[in-house]
Amino acid sequence: MKRKNEIEQELDQKEFENDIGRDLAQEYRKIDIEEKLRQDANKYVVGLMYFITTLVFFEGLWWLISTSMAKMTVGFLGAFFSAMTPFMHISFLIMAIYSAFTWKSPIIYVLKLTPNGW
Repeated sequence: MKRKNEIEQELDQKEFENDIGRDLAQEYRKIDIEEKLRQDANKYVVGLMYFITTLVFFEGLWWLISTSMAKMTVGFLGAFFSAMTPFMHISFLIMAIYSAFTWKSPIIYVLKLTPNGW
C-alpha cells in the first residue's frame, strides 16, 4: 500500500512537471513570435494601428452600452451617460495613447474577462 502511494505521488509529480514544461514551451513560442513580429515592423505604423483600434473599440463599446442602457431605462440614464461621455472620451484617448507607446492593447484584457477567455 505504501509503495502504491509512492508510485502515485511520483506519477503526479511527473505529470505536474510535464504540464509546467508544456506551459513554458508555449510561453516561449509566444514570446518568440512577438519578437519576430516586432523586428520587421515599422514602429510608427504598429503604434498607429494600436492607437486606432483601441480608440475605435472602446468608443464603439461605449456607444453600444450608452444607447442600449438609455433605451432600456426609458431615458432615465440618458442624462447620466451624457454627463459621463466627455470623461469616457478622455479616458479612451489616454488608453489609446498608452497602447500606441507600449504596443499592448487593453482590448486583450477586456476580452480575457469574457466567459470563454479569448
